[in-house]
Amino acid sequence: MQKDTTSESDTQFQAPMTASDDDLGRVDCGPSQPKLASFPKGRKNRCYRAIWYESFRWLEYSVKQDRAFCFACRNFSTSTSKSDIAFMKTGWNAWAKAMETNRGLRKHDACSDHLLSMTCWESHASQREQEAAGIRNMLDPDRPC
Repeated sequence: MQKDTTSESDTQFQAPMTASDDDLGRVDCGPSQPKLASFPKGRKNRCYRAIWYESFRWLEYSVKQDRAFCFACRNFSTSTSKSDIAFMKTGWNAWAKAMETNRGLRKHDACSDHLLSMTCWESHASQREQEAAGIRNMLDPDRPC
């Protein structure tokens, strides 16, 4: 029997895995950002673009669903709002609108619920780094910072 090494802080925010999101990122690993040679083309010959990861570090892509998600909102949202449910639950694929100023990825990036989720994600990442640093110092207290 394998021992569960998941910390309490990991399970606090982790959404339950289902068959539909098993190829998305996990709290302990970060967003799933595959860089395929080509992504499936949808209506009007549009498709997902891996270059979007450079502008939106929270962006993740499900190969199985051919949809984009927000890692921060999917894993750290405390909102009950349904305003950006696509980025959290169902996935988003309006590729033609992705980079429009007040739509798509840019609109989600500026949303207040998203900004709060990003803050929670950053806080969680910082806490994990501090815990890891403490463990490194306990193992080798003479190690320079």
